[in-house]
Amino acid sequence: MSESDSRGWDLETDVVVLGFGAAGCSAAITAHDAGAQVLVLEKMAAGREGGSTRVSGAVWFDNRDPERAAMYLRSLSAGRPVPEAVVQTWARETARNTEWMESLGIAVGSAVPAPPEYPELEGSDVMTGWIGVDGKMGGGLLWAALAEAVRSRGIEVRLQTPARELVVQDGVITGVLATAADGSGLRIRARRGIILATGGFEADPAMVRDHLGLTDPVIWGTPAATGDGHRMAIKAGADLWHMANMMTLPGLRAPGYEAGFYTAFPHSKGYYRAMPR
Repeated sequence: MSESDSRGWDLETDVVVLGFGAAGCSAAITAHDAGAQVLVLEKMAAGREGGSTRVSGAVWFDNRDPERAAMYLRSLSAGRPVPEAVVQTWARETARNTEWMESLGIAVGSAVPAPPEYPELEGSDVMTGWIGVDGKMGGGLLWAALAEAVRSRGIEVRLQTPARELVVQDGVITGVLATAADGSGLRIRARRGIILATGGFEADPAMVRDHLGLTDPVIWGTPAATGDGHRMAIKAGADLWHMANMMTLPGLRAPGYEAGFYTAFPHSKGYYRAMPR
């Protein structure tokens, strides 16, 4: 938008987080604890918020050796290498996830022991299992714990408030345009930044076809993942990267559900939930 179009804000805050899944909750908590005023916008209604996190296995990689983890990631991406800065950041920060969760007062433990999928690759010994809230998998436990940490801090969360467009002034993103729950337009200034945590694009058939070459796939996750953040970022001048990469798993459709059920392993029964209509 032009500078003249972006005057007259309805709201102002330090940081606006778009999306209320694990990434959005983590970003909101971190920004708040660093002293920022934070507002979270979530496009789904109560009971359907939380992104793919809410309907996922809700566990994270038990990374106890960042150097081996980095080595394994390099091995996995051989032929199409990931930038080393990304490899190092991923390896270092995933090793801190458990400590960070515990710092929030959330009880965690070993949920699922799991051998590496590719034991022949260098560094694969780092993969030993998954950590979960209360040492459990699924059940929406991860999202519930993070959402409670957000609410306990008094961070404002606006449901049914989808973001539509980033406001750009002189090459700097200064705010966001959204639609409020009552359907009215909402212009929000972000004094210190906007965080896109809007998830993927698996629920947008056109993007799935164009980037992944698939037609009519079973959606695994949330029907809210329609590429909103991708489109906003592109319009604001961002580029795309690795858009043809995907994780595919066997699953099935069920009447009355918008997303499919994951059926890959016996231990997954009951852990992954699809989103009811």
